Amino acid sequence: MKKFYKKISFYTFICISPFILVLSRYIYLDVYCDFKIDKNYSVKFWFNSLGDFSTKKLIRNKDLTRNTFIFGSSRSTHLYGCYIQKQLFNKNISIKPYFFGNYGETIGGIEKKINLLDSLEYKIKNIIMVIDPDMAFELNGDVQKYDYYSFLNRSKFENYIYHFNAFFSNEHKDLTEKIKIMLGLPIPDSLVYTYKSDPITNDQGHQCNNFKPYSDSNNILKKFNSKKHINKIMNSMDYKIKLQEKDKISIKEVQFLQSISRIIKKHKSNYVMIISPLLSKEQLSIKDLEILYKLFGKQHILNLAGANKITKNPANFKDSKHFNNIISKLIIDSIQKLNILTSSH
Repeated sequence: MKKFYKKISFYTFICISPFILVLSRYIYLDVYCDFKIDKNYSVKFWFNSLGDFSTKKLIRNKDLTRNTFIFGSSRSTHLYGCYIQKQLFNKNISIKPYFFGNYGETIGGIEKKINLLDSLEYKIKNIIMVIDPDMAFELNGDVQKYDYYSFLNRSKFENYIYHFNAFFSNEHKDLTEKIKIMLGLPIPDSLVYTYKSDPITNDQGHQCNNFKPYSDSNNILKKFNSKKHINKIMNSMDYKIKLQEKDKISIKEVQFLQSISRIIKKHKSNYVMIISPLLSKEQLSIKDLEILYKLFGKQHILNLAGANKITKNPANFKDSKHFNNIISKLIIDSIQKLNILTSSH
């Protein structure tokens, strides 16, 4: 009988040893920073979630002096905290910006992050929200499935399993590259994020101490005004498509907006809501805008959606989904000129 159990144990070990090796390698690489986290708290690979990392950085490197928060999708990543501090607050060192964005951010994702700040006893002095007409009110406003686990009512263990399954999924036809990561083989540079986020502001793609925001404006203008780039943008589906205006804000999304409004009032926050410009010229309906005006006040909303000087010029977009860095600068400058943030109270 002992021989039988020994054989069973041996063959069981042989069967599961490949899985143990794979699991050990996965934990060692820690591609999602679930077990430890890079000192600069930067996303590592194309499949990482910016919202997940932004939240981990905030929680694991808690700094209650942060008081000014930027929310939005990848379109908001170039609203640099250091430029916001300089331009909107006259270099006031008491203003501590933090970029708290996510890829494909929804209104529910923003609401969860603002509620987290409130629960962690951050003083929410200033809020800058970038609302995308094509994404913020999709999915009934629910949090993206790849966002921070507590926003989705997942346990930490459930999140480990979710990330493990997501890594070995071929949903986006990228399993070959992931296997290369496991084997330590080189993958294309475009799939690895080599930049470091700012340790204080969480600005993406640069660090405030050694970089002057938008100093490369002339190079950007030259690049995006090129004939090749203009043709590429004008031939994209987003440039050609004609979208029918429709109401998007659901009852559930109104509740998310009301929750954000309550926290703004609780903290007496200064705030601005930016409705982002899209190449498709998509905009919110009159009914949706009336909801936002009623909850947040028209004077606090910078509406850059629809057909305007920004969206009519293909050179203002670095690809079919994202406006270029100069437009990010224009947005911050417009907030200053219109005195939106400082006119809240």
